[in-house]
Amino acid sequence: MIQILHNVSCSKSNAAVEMVSENNISCAIRNFIENPLNAEEIKEVLKKLNRPVMDIVRTNEEIFQTKFAHKTMTENEIINMLVDNPILLQRPIIIKDDKAIIGRPSHLIDEFLQEK
Repeated sequence: MIQILHNVSCSKSNAAVEMVSENNISCAIRNFIENPLNAEEIKEVLKKLNRPVMDIVRTNEEIFQTKFAHKTMTENEIINMLVDNPILLQRPIIIKDDKAIIGRPSHLIDEFLQEK
């Protein structure tokens, strides 16, 4: 089963949902703004991505720049920041079984979905 962590306000995220739909791929779409991930779910996503936590933080967002950019934070503090501020989560994140990718650029999504 494919899962997309989706923000409806993001054009790249909307493109990922459209790409999956056009290819008739069954998936679960989670609007993580309305239904935020908890700390354990974020840790699970990081494990599947096999990337450090800062790779899934949108550091260009105003809230990050004004509240967090000047701070030195532990991994758990960054995860809690994402729990409290889901807008800071990179998107889209596509999850398939025990792997995940950040769907930027969008050609990565196609490649990921074709993997067996």
